[in-house]
Amino acid sequence: MSRRGAQQSGAADKEETVQGLERGLQVLEALSETSSASLQDLHLATGISKPSLLRLLNTLGRAGYVTRRVGDGRYRISAFSHFRRKPDRHDRVVEGGGPVLDRLCRRACHVGRFYLSSAPNQPTAGHAHSTT
Repeated sequence: MSRRGAQQSGAADKEETVQGLERGLQVLEALSETSSASLQDLHLATGISKPSLLRLLNTLGRAGYVTRRVGDGRYRISAFSHFRRKPDRHDRVVEGGGPVLDRLCRRACHVGRFYLSSAPNQPTAGHAHSTT
C-alpha cells in the first residue's frame, strides 16, 4: 500500500506529520488567544524552547503572519493576516505606521511616539516608540 493510502486508511497513529509545521501552528494558536505575547509568554504557552520559538517567529514574520511591536518587542498575529486574534482597534494604524515612525526616528536621531485618540484631546494608545 502507498504511503498516501496508508494515511487515508484512518490509522491516525501512523500518519506522518511535519513537526516544524505543527510547532508553527502551536505558536499561531497561542498568539490567537491574546492581543500580544512576549517570548516568555509563548514559551510557557507552547513548551517550545526560546531559540526554536525565535526561529519559528522569524519564519512566520517573513511570511507575513506575525509581527513584532516596535515599542515593547511583543509578538502578535499580523493585522494584515487572515488569521485572527484578540482584536486591538488600533492594529492597522500601529502596524502600518510603526515601521515608518521607526525609520523617521532613526534618521532624526530622537525619540518618537504617536498616540491614537478615541476622543478629542484624549490620547488612548501610545504604541510606537523608537530611540536611537
